[in-house]
Amino acid sequence: MNAGPMVGLHSVRSLQHHQGAECLAKWQLLRTAELGRKMDRMIAAYEATLAIYKRASAAPGKGCSATWSEIDEVEEGDSLEV
Repeated sequence: MNAGPMVGLHSVRSLQHHQGAECLAKWQLLRTAELGRKMDRMIAAYEATLAIYKRASAAPGKGCSATWSEIDEVEEGDSLEV
């Protein structure tokens, strides 16, 4: 019985497994980075919303029209960031 081809086959499978694991690790890093960017955008949007609520509650006499114009300005700024 010749063990040569079996050793070669085992080496190829081992290399394929290693490459697959490396590929998976790279994909996981990319996915984690992508999720991090999404979380950063969500946090920024949340903080902008809080700022709007703080301004609206600090000046209740301004009326709704001023508040809506501020909301429009923030939405325009957010759309430019994407």
